Amino acid sequence: MTRRDPWAPSGHATPSELRSRALTAVERWDCADTLKDAATGRLEALQRDDVKGVAEHVIRYSDPLYVEAFRAFARDPETFAGDLEPEQRRVWASNREYARAALGTAGAVLPSPMDPAITLTNEGVTDPMRQLARVQVTNSKSHRFITSAGSTFSYDAELAEVSDDTFTESEITIETEKAQGYIEASLEVYADQPNFATEVARIIADGKARLDAEMFVKGTGATSPQGIFTELAGTASDIAAAGEALTPDDIYGLIESLPPRWRAAAAWQLEYSTVDAVHRMWNPTGTEPPLLEGGQLLRRPYHENSEFDAYSAVDDTAAGTNRLMVVGDWSQFAIVDRAGTSVHYIPPGVIRGANGRPDGRVGWYCTWRSGSGVLVPNAFRMLTLTTAV
Repeated sequence: MTRRDPWAPSGHATPSELRSRALTAVERWDCADTLKDAATGRLEALQRDDVKGVAEHVIRYSDPLYVEAFRAFARDPETFAGDLEPEQRRVWASNREYARAALGTAGAVLPSPMDPAITLTNEGVTDPMRQLARVQVTNSKSHRFITSAGSTFSYDAELAEVSDDTFTESEITIETEKAQGYIEASLEVYADQPNFATEVARIIADGKARLDAEMFVKGTGATSPQGIFTELAGTASDIAAAGEALTPDDIYGLIESLPPRWRAAAAWQLEYSTVDAVHRMWNPTGTEPPLLEGGQLLRRPYHENSEFDAYSAVDDTAAGTNRLMVVGDWSQFAIVDRAGTSVHYIPPGVIRGANGRPDGRVGWYCTWRSGSGVLVPNAFRMLTLTTAV
């Protein structure tokens, strides 16, 4: 049996057919298996409303004709078009037109195998958020999530009228916010780099990973993703430590205050020096095993997050607020990535030196959109240690 070409025109396809074609396309990508696995996971986790748009995007921008055209563009943005084969030129022009109309960008869209919104792997930070959270790829500016506290049923007497136990739904909308980055290189470095397209994609992926790691924890939600610290601060889920030093009772009390509904699937996040401090703690009697053992903290998995406040930085001689750890069901924290990272080339002569004359630099301006937020605040508990002068 001959497998169908996933990039062949197909007319009107159903969402399930498009997802199947996109998964087949991913299998044929010329890239590392880790990137293929990440893209496959993104496609399989898509909610129904996003399947068609995201699957079409993956297919469109992983077409080998487009990938090769993009590599030619990255090598020589000014004259590359003359070196393209007719079919490459056709696909490049079609996809650039689609990017202007559907994605609202005049830039060149990164090929799907290079797009960190689809194949993101973290570099330079220890950030377990994407591993633990509910990650959604979309082709729109926002994504809606439905949450509910559930229904409360009852046992009643014979012939007693049943109560109205209809559950109440809440709708949480997470907006994707624009992030941007800028890369410069001398003409010499640019000309001497044999695989500049891959290098630009790697730099963008690393920059996105480091920025998102910070925003998912501390982002304000104004023009950035909403971080877990921002969302929980000052709520009933924000639990104060008893004193100015971390104690086992603080840790016991934190998970005990987490409702049973969320405790079963709970996991911890904390910074490395806090992990180190907890390693040294025994329970108050000193006769039990350590709190941290076998990759678990009080029988729940723990994960190091380099963006959490560090216990080693707590200064009990100065006023400060230190958010040391969060425990909860991380499926109630959502990350939304909009497919379509774009790059714009800045040619020689545009970038100028101090006296306004060209100095031999070229640039790459890149943009993408992501958002995050807590779906159910009661699914988490955050330990805050406050120090005073």
